[in-house]
Amino acid sequence: MLLILLVYSGFQREFVDDTLITFVYARNFVEHGFPYWHPDLPPVDGFTSAGHMLALAALHATGLGLVAANSILMFGAGALIIWLYLGAVRGLSLAAQIGGGLVIVLNSSLAAWTGAGLDGIPYAAVFFATYLALERAISLGRFTPSLTLALCALALMRPEGQIIGLGILAFWIALLVMRRVGRGGLGWLPVVLVLILGIFAVRMTIYGHPLPNTFYAKSGDRMAELEAGLYYLWGWLVTGAGLLSIAIPLAVLRGSGGWLRLLFLLGNIALVAVAGGDSHIAFRFMLPVLPLIAMDVAWLLNRVETRRIAAVLLLVPFYLALQGQPLLAGRPPLAALQASLAAIGKGEWPMREIGHASNAARDIAAAKELSFLFPPDTPIAATDVGALAYGLDQPVIDALGLNNPDLAHLPKLDGEQNRWGLPRVALLAEAEVPVFHFWFPSSHAWSASGIIYGEESCSVPARMFATFVDLGGQALADNYALVSVPASDARSHPLNLVVHQRELVTLSLRVPEIEVTTEVRDFAEICAESIAEWGS
Repeated sequence: MLLILLVYSGFQREFVDDTLITFVYARNFVEHGFPYWHPDLPPVDGFTSAGHMLALAALHATGLGLVAANSILMFGAGALIIWLYLGAVRGLSLAAQIGGGLVIVLNSSLAAWTGAGLDGIPYAAVFFATYLALERAISLGRFTPSLTLALCALALMRPEGQIIGLGILAFWIALLVMRRVGRGGLGWLPVVLVLILGIFAVRMTIYGHPLPNTFYAKSGDRMAELEAGLYYLWGWLVTGAGLLSIAIPLAVLRGSGGWLRLLFLLGNIALVAVAGGDSHIAFRFMLPVLPLIAMDVAWLLNRVETRRIAAVLLLVPFYLALQGQPLLAGRPPLAALQASLAAIGKGEWPMREIGHASNAARDIAAAKELSFLFPPDTPIAATDVGALAYGLDQPVIDALGLNNPDLAHLPKLDGEQNRWGLPRVALLAEAEVPVFHFWFPSSHAWSASGIIYGEESCSVPARMFATFVDLGGQALADNYALVSVPASDARSHPLNLVVHQRELVTLSLRVPEIEVTTEVRDFAEICAESIAEWGS
């Protein structure tokens, strides 16, 4: 199991853009002593997981590259899950332990997020540790130091961890009132409460709000969010490990005594539903309950009267087939192993920085080239900002608001299902931000002028770009021009920008061969049909 996990964690080339956002904060924390989005911009907490960012910064401060640091962190968190799981199922048959272990390591969500590098695996590890520590604390009748440490780590890892932590504290006080634990059972509980309240206080003092800025950027109408959350959970049930979650209530009915696992499962489901699910694929928010499901799968397998090895063998193909929907559940585990082994064979594992074959590498390379086109103090607004901020020297203005408190806290419209953040392109255009970059740099295998003059078709990436151009409204159409920077030795395709007309002379002097057109509205209208489909 550890070998499979090691292979997964070695394939650190498929970063989601949000992982690079966390990298930016961790790098700035090491270089400037504070987790800035950019030193020239006001402080903002655009990282959802303070624990992930701090762990990356600590490893990076030793001289490790951020990719290598993240690879070590993902493997370490996954190994902790497996170690805790094996300790929890000690005493069951070997076949049962293997069967439950396969539920963890052959999970498509685990395979995807070990390589995608965000906070899902570390959060799942801390969540599982918290469950086991609470279970032990209840059996001992006292609030143990291990439960204290687990709850502190959970609170640092994600805002949901703070909510869960407060819920567990209330639950423990209820046990005290009902005399289910000893009178001296309060123990270290005040330490956890002080930490959680301290996190809220620090955010209020520095940032002016109690939750991460990303929460405000991504939160829309609550009923629309609930609908999205229920749809997300349905997808998990039919394409992820969700169907196997029936093992938890089934085991309780069969006498496992795992009522606490059932409470953790239902509590996480409720939190995910209220939060509106996750914008990313591969069910990152359901990873925390995966080890709990594995525990009861192992318990049920241990109760099977027939040969247990046969039962395990029957489980494997079913489980793999269940996760064969990569668009929703992430890269299927066997495909992830194949891709990881191929990367290892090419010498790209584990300590090399982002491989040249990845989209993230192409995005960062394009960003570094873009930094030479404009003066260092030129703000560049963008909708997909992680790779750009990682590679650019210029301050990046997040048009979706995740790293921009001024936009994140603007009022939301009724019925607005705000999954990625709401693009406020028109407001930024009215403020005359000098440059806009839309979509990902690696997707610009087209030129705006070529589409306008009928030399190229409006490809899917161009339609995404045009969506945001259309959102710029009249201010963008009147005052900006579409600029295509030709391909270069470091970039095999053009780089398309929306540039304020007052910047064009300076840009033309730096790059004489750029293609410029002021027909911004025409470009958006050519892709109007696709824009309507995207909006729906």
